[in-house]
Amino acid sequence: MPQKEWPAQYELIKKQSDDEDFLIRLYAAEKDYPALFQAIMDEGYNIQQLVKSHLPNMPVEYHEPLLQRAIYELANEASRASNRKEYTQIASRIRELAKLPGARVLTEALVTRLRSEYRKRPAFIEELSKLP
Repeated sequence: MPQKEWPAQYELIKKQSDDEDFLIRLYAAEKDYPALFQAIMDEGYNIQQLVKSHLPNMPVEYHEPLLQRAIYELANEASRASNRKEYTQIASRIRELAKLPGARVLTEALVTRLRSEYRKRPAFIEELSKLP
């Protein structure tokens, strides 16, 4: 496709596609950061994976809102967790999220909050205590 025709084709694809995963990959490839940011923020089912995959390549101004969204989802998962396996999975996701640029302070605050909110769940506190 000729280079000059691509912008119009790109807009057409964006309007016609219903495949969110495809669109997220397209936005990332085209470095369409506003569209990528909005698509990730609108996504619910795998927000942590999307943030982990795309945050390092996005401009810094998008980092904190994306991290806050991922942390919000982790806090929601924690509220529904009821056994050690789920607690371990949440702790693992927190550990992975903490490795991202700018996430350390936010994940430490989340862990502090979870320790306070769920102090009557010793297995959860134990799993959180394993975090750095």
